Amino acid sequence: MSRSYLHCPPRCKPAVIVHRLLAVQQVASPTADRPAPELSPEQLLLRAVAEHSDTRDIAVAAKLAPADLRAALDQLFADTGAQDTTQLVILAHGWKLLTAEQAHATRNGASQ
Repeated sequence: MSRSYLHCPPRCKPAVIVHRLLAVQQVASPTADRPAPELSPEQLLLRAVAEHSDTRDIAVAAKLAPADLRAALDQLFADTGAQDTTQLVILAHGWKLLTAEQAHATRNGASQ
């Protein structure tokens, strides 16, 4: 499977590639080993991390100031128990927080 099929630019981050693979169902969605945490405001950040690679693009998509991104990500990691953005995306798919329909609607939004 090529990056172009997944609509992933050459320099996109692993989290974006994993999200696309799961979204187009080329890889089976994981099963959640624990219940999903409450993530109301953080869901914008979760989607932004899954769809963008560039730090500024993630911040803009999450409606955050770029300077606030690191602290927001750290809080999201703490809330979800994820160690990094790739694990965060995998957990989110297991919790059905990132669905294939949502990804299809925005699949051209990945940035380098």
